[in-house]
Amino acid sequence: MTSNSRTLAKQQELLLDAEQYVKDEIYQEAVLVLTKAAGYRTPQTESIRKFLAEIYLKMGYPRKYLEILLEIIGDGTLCDNIYYEAVVYLYDDYQYAAAFQLLKDGLSRLDAPKLKSLYRQIRYKTYEFYGQYDLVQSFQNGLAPVLKDGKWGYLSNQNELIIDYKFDYATHFCGELALVINNGRTTLVNRQGFNAKVADFNAEEILGVSENRAGVKIDNKWFFIDTEFNITVDHWNKLGSYRNGITAVSQGLKWGIRDRQGRLLLNYVYDDIILDQFHYCFINGVNFVQNDGSYYLIDINGETVSENRWHKARAFSSSGYAAVEKEGKWGFVNTEGQECLPFIWQDARSFNNGLAAVRINGKWGFINQYGEVVIGAVYQDVKSFSEGIAAVKSGNSWTFIGLEEFRPARSVFAAGWER
Repeated sequence: MTSNSRTLAKQQELLLDAEQYVKDEIYQEAVLVLTKAAGYRTPQTESIRKFLAEIYLKMGYPRKYLEILLEIIGDGTLCDNIYYEAVVYLYDDYQYAAAFQLLKDGLSRLDAPKLKSLYRQIRYKTYEFYGQYDLVQSFQNGLAPVLKDGKWGYLSNQNELIIDYKFDYATHFCGELALVINNGRTTLVNRQGFNAKVADFNAEEILGVSENRAGVKIDNKWFFIDTEFNITVDHWNKLGSYRNGITAVSQGLKWGIRDRQGRLLLNYVYDDIILDQFHYCFINGVNFVQNDGSYYLIDINGETVSENRWHKARAFSSSGYAAVEKEGKWGFVNTEGQECLPFIWQDARSFNNGLAAVRINGKWGFINQYGEVVIGAVYQDVKSFSEGIAAVKSGNSWTFIGLEEFRPARSVFAAGWER
C-alpha cells in the first residue's frame, strides 16, 4: 500500500468514526475526529472540512461554521455550494456588505447559475425606514437632514434620530460639522447637535460644508465662508459647493468654474451648469452645461465631449449613466455623451448605486442599468439613491428605503421588513 493510499485509508477510518459519533449525537467527539481527519490532504479533505463546519452549526456555533467555510474559500477552493452557504449565512446574520462582497467574488471566479440566481434574488431587495417626514434631504456621511413640524433634525442610516428637530434649516454633515440656521443664527453644529461656532452674520440661505467651505446668502448675494466664518470679499448671484477643489459660480446671467484659490478655471460663458443634489459639479470629470437653449457635455478644460444636445439634463454621479431629456422623453447617456438607454420615460434621475429613478404613468420607481424596473413605480416622488438609501414620498409624507447591499448591520427598521 502506498503512502497516499495509507493516508486516504486513515482519513476514511476517521470519517467513519465521526459519522458514528454524529449518529449517536456525540458531537464533541465528532469535532475532534473530523479536525484530525481534515489535517490530511486528500481529494476528500474539502468535503470533510465542510462536514466539520456543519457539525459546528448543529452544535450552535454558527461563527465557527462560517470561519471554516471562509477558510475553504481562502484556500482557493472553487465550489459554488461553499460560496452559496457562506453568503446566505452572512446575509441572514445581517452582514449585508460582507455577503455581497463574497457573492461578487464568487461570481467573478465561477460561472455558477446558483450564485447568479442568488444575486438576482437579493440584489434589489429593499427595507423601509419607519419614520415619516414633511421633507428630507439625501444621506451623506451616514446622516440625512429631515424636517418635521417646521423644524429640521438629523436621521442616521441606522434609522435613529440622533439630533432632535430644532433647526430652522439644516445641511449635510462634512466630517464632524454641519452648517445650520438655528433660531435665525448661522451656526456650525457637531454630531451631538451642540453649537461649535456661531456666526456674527445671519444668512438667508446656506449650503452644506464641503472641503472647509460653504455657501451663504446674505442680502441677496452669495458668498463663501470657511469653518472659522471668514467670508469672501467676492460675491455671486448663485454658486455650488466645492468638490475636488472646484465649484460652479454665477455672475450676472452666466456661469463659470472656480477653484479654492479663487482662480476662474472656466470663464463666465455658460447659461447654466448642472449641479447634483449636493451642489457639486464635475463629479467624474465631465459636466452638463447649457448654451443656446440646449445642454451638452464638457470636460474640466471646457472642451466639448460630444456633439449631442439635449433639452434637459441631470448631473452624473460618481458612477453610472446620467439622465437627459429630448423631445419630451427621458433616457440615459454615458460620460462620452453616447445614448445608452432608450428615451421612453416621463421623467428620470441619474444612476447612483446601480439604480436610476424613473417616472412611469405619473409614479416613480427604479430601474437597473439594463432598463429593467426592479423597484416598482409606486411613489409620488423620489430622490436618487445615496449611500444605498433613497428618499421616497407616498401621499404627503417622505420616508426612506434602503438597498440591503448597503444596509448597516443589526439596525432597527420598520416592523415587517424581515424576509
